[in-house]
Amino acid sequence: MIPAALTVFILGFLSCLVLTPAVSSLATRQGWLDRPDGRRKLHAEPVPRIGGLSVYASFALAFGVLVLFVPQAVSDRSGASNRYLHLLIACGAVALIGLVDDLVAVSPWAKVLVQLLAAVYLYYHGFQIRALTNPFGDLILLGYFALPLTVLWFVGMSNAFNLIDGLDGLAAGVAFFATISLFAAAALNEHWATGCMAAALGGALLGFLRYNFNPASVFLGDCGSLFVGFALAAFAITGSMKTSAAIAVAAPLLALALPIFDVMVSLLRRLVRGTGLFAADRDHVHHRLLRLGLTPRRAVVFLYGVAAVLASLSLATLAGPQQVLWAVGIVFVLVVWVSLNRLGYAELGELQRLLLRRLVPDRRTMSNNVSLLRLREALIQAPNLAEAWDELIATLGSLSCRKVEMQLKPECSRSIHRVMSDARPRSAFPCWRGDETEAAPQWSWTIPLAGANGVIGAVVMDFDPGQESLGFEPAHLLDAITKGFSVTTRRFLMEAEAPAGHVATSVSPPRELGTKAS
Repeated sequence: MIPAALTVFILGFLSCLVLTPAVSSLATRQGWLDRPDGRRKLHAEPVPRIGGLSVYASFALAFGVLVLFVPQAVSDRSGASNRYLHLLIACGAVALIGLVDDLVAVSPWAKVLVQLLAAVYLYYHGFQIRALTNPFGDLILLGYFALPLTVLWFVGMSNAFNLIDGLDGLAAGVAFFATISLFAAAALNEHWATGCMAAALGGALLGFLRYNFNPASVFLGDCGSLFVGFALAAFAITGSMKTSAAIAVAAPLLALALPIFDVMVSLLRRLVRGTGLFAADRDHVHHRLLRLGLTPRRAVVFLYGVAAVLASLSLATLAGPQQVLWAVGIVFVLVVWVSLNRLGYAELGELQRLLLRRLVPDRRTMSNNVSLLRLREALIQAPNLAEAWDELIATLGSLSCRKVEMQLKPECSRSIHRVMSDARPRSAFPCWRGDETEAAPQWSWTIPLAGANGVIGAVVMDFDPGQESLGFEPAHLLDAITKGFSVTTRRFLMEAEAPAGHVATSVSPPRELGTKAS
């Protein structure tokens, strides 16, 4: 069956090379473009966003030719199966709701609903996880859990690829490496129908990458990312079957580990932060790599390398002895732990800190600590002092802070006002009040602002007298002010040519940090 698989791979590749420019041209004429917004969408000019349509069409065309001319290729050891035609139908439904979202936007729950229905449809047409192989002994029979686990697998993988589709060529390239691994797994298990479908999709993805790699002339869109993840979930089920029912767990999980890792980290971050699970942000793995200094192209190539290594490890668990599986598992856990620490997620760092201290996580305190950790990063990256002040006020206001005042020495104060004249803050400056009450604050903090040659002033903060406790880690607030706001203030003072070392020392030393007002 290798010649048949190679044929559909080439056919999928050539079809996508031809269809993608046509789809791109149609999208441009109709105005179906992804337009840059300067925040999450950083491409320079509008780009067609329905490229996934050409990937699905090429995949379906290649498989259709296979069914017509080599019908024996769509038969597994269990006999001829029409379930692969059902897979095309289910994938078509997922691609369609993604296309609708690309064109007119639909709610996340509407997309999930279609994915759920498509997954249930496939479950009753042979795509079932009924048992799992067990490295310790007998098979793990799922029984009544078979349906929910199968549906969760389909919906989870579909959305996982949608989440990593944030850089040019990333989702399509990672999916390509996954199809290689899943094709090899299907071939080793003699599931040639699955292998041929994986080959068809792999060819289509490779052809699409010709136009999608940085700088992309067309995007995969929800139409493509949702469909690709859904199809790969199906290949993982049928291609990794050791028996008629049991799934070899390790191989497909490793093959698809990169998108699984990203979606799991995203869900955990949002639960800790207390935001919506579907809320868009710029904290995915590829965003973190950009913050570490990689260019978009280098970040994508690096993640391609990760995907290739994971695909190789996936095959090693299939072809190697039992000891290989354990070794791979241990190495994988260590790499995940190191990666999480290196990527610098504030939410996960805070959760790890609380777990290591054996405390029951207080969601409010944890969320506030995460806000302060993120504030420090936002202050350092602020494009101007007005933006930094607004970030500071927004965060402290959410912590029940009642008043924030920036007290500067006279010479520095004049320089700061000159800086602020270029970009004015939305919040009152230099003294912001959250309410008009004159009651004595229960907590009053004064944190000094350091200049190049000494203290240039201080930030004074009063907190709600109704609060029994601060509700956050004081060290995080201290870091945000001294290593974030103070550094940013000094930077803009230097740009205004008003070095702190030339000012008089007329301001009295700040009060002791964290003193409680009497």
